[in-house]
Amino acid sequence: MTDQVSDWCEFRGKAYAITARTGIGYFDPRAHGLDPSLRVVSTACARGYQCKFVITNAGLELHELTIALDLQERMRVRRRQIPGFERGELVNGLFEPGPIYGLALPVPFTGSMVFANGIIRDYLDPRRILPRAFYSRDVLELEVEAGKVEKVHDRSTAMAALREQFCTTEIGPRDFARYGDFIRRYSSCFSADYGLLDNLAELARLIGPSATG
Repeated sequence: MTDQVSDWCEFRGKAYAITARTGIGYFDPRAHGLDPSLRVVSTACARGYQCKFVITNAGLELHELTIALDLQERMRVRRRQIPGFERGELVNGLFEPGPIYGLALPVPFTGSMVFANGIIRDYLDPRRILPRAFYSRDVLELEVEAGKVEKVHDRSTAMAALREQFCTTEIGPRDFARYGDFIRRYSSCFSADYGLLDNLAELARLIGPSATG
């Protein structure tokens, strides 16, 4: 599959890619009567939408949404008939998958998220097997309660230490022992479980005895 676009969030004046999250209450267009699942914005956005959030004093807010809509849905957006989207402005034509601006929609997310900014080209993984945070300069982990940021952990130093330890992006399931070591060490850098260890266990099950040597 083509590498998928990330959601983005502006926090403390900087734009971050949301590279991982776990929790409840994240934005879902289906909760607003919009279902882009049968349409796509592009091959790099298979789910049919991309979010751009801002963390304000009020909390996490959806400010911009690029979403694949049919003609009827786009007319409802233009007429401000979508609950929660009354402030949104659809600036492109009726048949263009353009963004809806100016939403300022509160998002009552509770859980944890990983933010990443500033790709380090020497560690960029063109295969996109490795987590984006591994090859990012600034990495934050946020603990959020009902849209409010409760704690911010700077994981940049931990990612730098991990890069120094592994020294390369030539890490992957073909060398399962090394890949497993990487995933376990990477996951230990964060407070929350973002599912990588479960994915690793499932991969080991599929590979069979060779996964353990």
